[in-house]
Amino acid sequence: MRGDAFGSEYKPLDKDILAKLFKFLSPYKKWVWLAFLFTILSSSLAPLRPYLIKVTIDDYVSAMDKTGLAFMLMAILLLVVVNGAIQFLMTYLMQWVGQKVLYDIRNRLFEHLNNLSVSFFDKNPVGRLVTRLTNDVEGLNQMFSQGVVMIFADILLILWIIAFMFYTNVQLSFLTLSILPALLFVTTVFRRKVRVLFRDLRIELSAMNSFISENLAGIGTIKIFSQEKSRLDVFDKINLKTRELNVKTIFYYAIFFPTVEMLSSIAIGIVIWYSAGNILSGLMTVGTLIAFLQYSEMFFRPVRDLSEKYTTLQSAMVAAERIAELLETEVAPQPNDETANDFNFNDKIEFRNVSFSYSGDSQVLNNVSFTIHKGETVAIVGATGSGKTTIINLLCKFYDYTNGDILIDGKSLNAIAAAALRSKIALVMQDVFLFSRSIKSNINLGSDGIAMEDVQKAADA
Repeated sequence: MRGDAFGSEYKPLDKDILAKLFKFLSPYKKWVWLAFLFTILSSSLAPLRPYLIKVTIDDYVSAMDKTGLAFMLMAILLLVVVNGAIQFLMTYLMQWVGQKVLYDIRNRLFEHLNNLSVSFFDKNPVGRLVTRLTNDVEGLNQMFSQGVVMIFADILLILWIIAFMFYTNVQLSFLTLSILPALLFVTTVFRRKVRVLFRDLRIELSAMNSFISENLAGIGTIKIFSQEKSRLDVFDKINLKTRELNVKTIFYYAIFFPTVEMLSSIAIGIVIWYSAGNILSGLMTVGTLIAFLQYSEMFFRPVRDLSEKYTTLQSAMVAAERIAELLETEVAPQPNDETANDFNFNDKIEFRNVSFSYSGDSQVLNNVSFTIHKGETVAIVGATGSGKTTIINLLCKFYDYTNGDILIDGKSLNAIAAAALRSKIALVMQDVFLFSRSIKSNINLGSDGIAMEDVQKAADA
């Protein structure tokens, strides 16, 4: 089941899933467009700095023009300051939008989970659902705060760099780009290796969350059977697998980044080797060489970042698919006519040939019929699994019965809104759950309809 929860393969960029999640961006679309504008400005300004340095060295330093040199230095400083300010605004804006979207998605998921039927929680471990609300939502952070906009920024920056490189010197441009096939090969291998590790790591994290949640929920049973050591052994295996996957991920990153730096250094070496003779023969200027050294360094950085961002986006797509799947889980339909909330118990409760099955295979209840009149006290007695709790679950609309009908004062349970019905039911479960709140909150659970006097009476009782 662990693999099923997360999918067996890394997910490509699914347009349908992206469209569903990007709807959460709609309230902030003007800010996203503003971020795109900042991206275009920043990408076009960054490659301008090496070109201005080239002009400064060739036209003013070599000519000993102090006035012109001072003017160019001020222009370069102004360019750096303006570009830095734009990058700050762009980064802050996208992170702000990303956090706003994550906030909305978490609220939407939590609201949706609260509206799902009890049967859904029977089939889905709590740990897995917690993972979707925490880890999976956080996995979307890169998609919304950096993903699409920053990938666009890197691609635009690469195009601007190439354009400035060819405008400055065609021969050096081809020499610098000659290392690109090797870089693409290294990047492709790295991406394939790391994306599988990220997928497996998410699977193990989900398994760990599920195991911890179940272990803590059933701690009493574990202690009664003295199974602390055996549970620790199971957790140790999950924890060890998580550690090994993290170490492998670090290993590939430790290889990838130095390799990219080495290829960048090779490209710089080729540029220096070619330029040396041309500078001595007067075919090339020192400013051109210095500009290309900076262009080479600038060029490899976004190419490296693109690989990492693409891998991150693919990782986010796995989380996006799970979140979209959860949001698409159908909520049990509720009657919406005016009489659905108009409910009072005045006469009797009647079970009429009611049948029910939790799994769809064996029937827990089969053609059960009985009537309870108002004022009667009824005890339902039977062996474990005979359907006592099931009768209460059906009466509270925690589950939908498959056949027959349940009527209150002659009105079918299907025609009564769940909230209206449950407001008239006091249910004391066999296993009492306490929320980590005050005593008052545990008695009224934040309900405005329960007065403080009633809370105190319940506490006294």
